[in-house]
Amino acid sequence: MLLLYPGLIWYDTGDQIAQFFGYPALGQPSGIVSSHHPVFDAMVFGAAAKAGELWLGGYQSGLTMLIVLQAVLMCVILSACVLYVRHAGAPLGTTIVLFLFFAVFPVLPIFFMSLVKDSMHAVFFVPWLLMYIETCRTRLSTMRSVPFVLGFVVLSVLSSLTTATGFYITTLSSLGLPFIDVLARERGLAVARVCASIVSVVVIIAVQILFPAGARLALNIHREDANQIMVVPMQMTARYVVDHPNDITDDERRIIDAFNIVPVEQMSSEYNPYLADSVIHLSLKNPAYLSKYVRAWTAQGLRHPESYINAFIALESGWFALQRTPVNELGPLPLDKLRQHDEPIPNQIVLQANSSISPSFFTMLSDVGPYVQHQDAQQRVQRIWDHLSKTPVIRWATYTAVWAFILPLFMVFCMCRNKNCRLAGAGVIVWSLLSLLPNAISLPLKPTASRYIIWACYVLPLYLALLRALCCRRGR
Repeated sequence: MLLLYPGLIWYDTGDQIAQFFGYPALGQPSGIVSSHHPVFDAMVFGAAAKAGELWLGGYQSGLTMLIVLQAVLMCVILSACVLYVRHAGAPLGTTIVLFLFFAVFPVLPIFFMSLVKDSMHAVFFVPWLLMYIETCRTRLSTMRSVPFVLGFVVLSVLSSLTTATGFYITTLSSLGLPFIDVLARERGLAVARVCASIVSVVVIIAVQILFPAGARLALNIHREDANQIMVVPMQMTARYVVDHPNDITDDERRIIDAFNIVPVEQMSSEYNPYLADSVIHLSLKNPAYLSKYVRAWTAQGLRHPESYINAFIALESGWFALQRTPVNELGPLPLDKLRQHDEPIPNQIVLQANSSISPSFFTMLSDVGPYVQHQDAQQRVQRIWDHLSKTPVIRWATYTAVWAFILPLFMVFCMCRNKNCRLAGAGVIVWSLLSLLPNAISLPLKPTASRYIIWACYVLPLYLALLRALCCRRGR
């Protein structure tokens, strides 16, 4: 944390701050804030920079204050996780191991000394997770406490506003609370079920209706097309064009060209098996063609399903593979070029130990002053991570697949082996893992992909310790 002071700025964060200050970014003109990234995050990042500019001698002072606050809060929150697993019955040895992991695993201080939507999301998500687990573990008894319910609602809303996936994870998990011990008929449990149902409704209204309405009064927000759900289908379409260029009907070609910004003629050259941004990114050309595109997509998939399967596996491979292609470029990579690289490298987490300045943020810095960095110290941090990634045994903690695939499977194995050791609130892991699938990238060709899985580095150890507590309490 000392080496990385005054903190790192990520590419997307720079775009959000620039838009808050009225600079053009993300394809939008000056004065427009895009909803491609959570608007709440842009407001917090921008307000911190503005506060630094007004009262602390410069915008960076405000951002540094926010970064340090984030890091300190995460120290407190992770300490609370250690105390909670001990409270839940984990042996002292398990508790000490969890504490040491949180204390020394470099991913955590590097990530929480960075300012990005995912790091700020953790500040609200982990306390919410502890409250959610306790609610499941105590069979909704916590829902009878008014202060607890109010805190749970506030953290649910903040977790939902800080990342797009946060809304779905917290909401879907909370919607399952009323069904805990569904056959039980106790009067107190019925009241708790009603409270849990009300909580879910309040969170949905606050996130989907009240906050957007209030944010539009404060900022000029441009709502981007909700095209995230189309990332995987369009990647399949691009693979179909590569594999079967002469099998596309004129009507299908017309529909795809009208629906997506990248036309069929360009998809063969733009297609990257491991990155969907080159064929679909911020918006769609004409969302009104959605139903027609779905019909064309279905017809092509029925003709050649193998192309769709290959496209899906390639795009999602980073979550499961222990090795990957050594190509480290971000531009379009034709299949012929990828086939030239037959020497795989470890599929490990890529961490960003220096700031990544976006073009829009760079333009803003020309007016407000440079973002000061200590490059020598950042390089030392990078060397620490690189050394750890090559150290025998320890390096397995740096593999993406260990967090996204192997450890979750191990937890499933433990629970199937002993039916009495069923984790309370394990649905959060299921929804979190499913939220990885719609992403436009999985292989850590850049830190963007790695940040999607860093949540597992503090959530899965917590669940593993709770699983150990459960098994010990029941004599296994």
